[in-house]
Amino acid sequence: MNPIMSRSEAAGLVVAARTRLGLSWSEIAEEVGAPLVWTTAALLGRHPMTAEQAERACRLLTLDESVAESLQLQPARGPDPALAADPTIYRFTEALAGLRPRAQGTHPRGVR
Repeated sequence: MNPIMSRSEAAGLVVAARTRLGLSWSEIAEEVGAPLVWTTAALLGRHPMTAEQAERACRLLTLDESVAESLQLQPARGPDPALAADPTIYRFTEALAGLRPRAQGTHPRGVR
């Protein structure tokens, strides 16, 4: 049994297929039967799709079942591990994570 394709790989294949076939996101959303913004986000890996939605999208984009399987996965929320490899981006996300408690008024020292 082959491992499930990552969501980022599937998103890359979706974008390539959409571009090559000259389809718009709204045409794909219409075929999937879901709102445009949600469909676009789901195909780019931000939301899971149902089996039927993933199958419809992949049939239109002429992609195989491995992509459809990946589109049904629950996405991981949080920073992309690939971005953490870049020291500048890593420090930036680290700084934001440290500032978040202060912004919410829950810093352990009560600093606002």
